Amino acid sequence: EGFDAMYAYLKDRNYTEGLFVFVVMVVSATRPVLKSVTSIVNFMAAGLSKVLPFKGAICFYFVVMAIVPILGSFITEPAAITLAALILADKLFSQEITKKLKYVTLATLFVNVSIGGTLTNFAAPPILMVAGTWEWSNSFMFTTFGWKAIIACCLTTFVAIAMFYKELSGVETLRTDFVANVS
Repeated sequence: EGFDAMYAYLKDRNYTEGLFVFVVMVVSATRPVLKSVTSIVNFMAAGLSKVLPFKGAICFYFVVMAIVPILGSFITEPAAITLAALILADKLFSQEITKKLKYVTLATLFVNVSIGGTLTNFAAPPILMVAGTWEWSNSFMFTTFGWKAIIACCLTTFVAIAMFYKELSGVETLRTDFVANVS
């Protein structure tokens, strides 16, 4: 229909949600936020490895793949996916691991972030759209969906770990600090 019709169409759209997601992802990828979250992940993984008899990257993998997506309920899903992906890129994907592990990791991460945002009534865009209308409070979200999401995130992560236990056991993730690699 021409330039004028295209311009009128684009001018009539609302880009608020897309811009919000973009800003959240950019802010969560900044050096201070990434360094802080990486330190927390390393601390939690080290603590978990003292309690559980796993070696290599297993505890680290569990924290990044289950705990970070669950935190998406509080820091938003775009922030959770950005942080988890950047941490995995530096600590795991930069090493000699199989493509199969990479694909399973990404698929599991997408699923976990999607369901991990259901603990609160404000983190997942689909829930945000209906929470006010249907009067879904944070307590309703947690008691109805949240606890199930926590179990599902942990279960899918355990399945991925079981599938690649041998490979993950041979990977060392505490070898670098992400910020040291960013110039």
